[in-house]
Amino acid sequence: MVFKHAVGTLQVHSLSTPGQLLSGTFGGGVEEDVERKSNDHTKVTLKIPGDVWMAGPWGGKSEGLAWDVALTGEIPLTLKFETGVSRSTLDLHDLKVVDLKIETGASETELYMPAAAGFTDAKISCGAANVVIHIPLGVAARIHSDAGLATVNIDPRFVKTEAGWESPDYATAANKVDLKLETGMGKVEVIS
Repeated sequence: MVFKHAVGTLQVHSLSTPGQLLSGTFGGGVEEDVERKSNDHTKVTLKIPGDVWMAGPWGGKSEGLAWDVALTGEIPLTLKFETGVSRSTLDLHDLKVVDLKIETGASETELYMPAAAGFTDAKISCGAANVVIHIPLGVAARIHSDAGLATVNIDPRFVKTEAGWESPDYATAANKVDLKLETGMGKVEVIS
């Protein structure tokens, strides 16, 4: 699933309704594209409508581009977020996210990693952004950082290694995250 949300606010969290992939409210509107890849794989892309950009970044809409989206926790998900001048709260705690990519610009992002997804491969690329990443207690992590002028603060429960940081029990943990950080300016924090 791909979210193309360049301006405004974006909230993502878990959905309580069984048998439903997603539900949400989309201030400013949404264009969706659904592409069935195979019997068990479907790609869904949600993006800001083209006419909003023609009318300016808010499209003349007083509520702005405020999206609030709930996703199923019943199946494994691959998520990609493309955000720009935005504020995002991505609460994936109760979701089964196996692959996560975030590309963001001058933004604020608060990310809650899954608590029981098994293995999550995550890559965050950001420019002049402030990013706070919550890794739940009980979830191991291996963290690699390629920081330009950014400040990167990592929770001391992750041990510094030659390659980055790692949980002492990473190899044997049932739930773990492999996190790659590519940062330009701004600040990235990894906490519990």
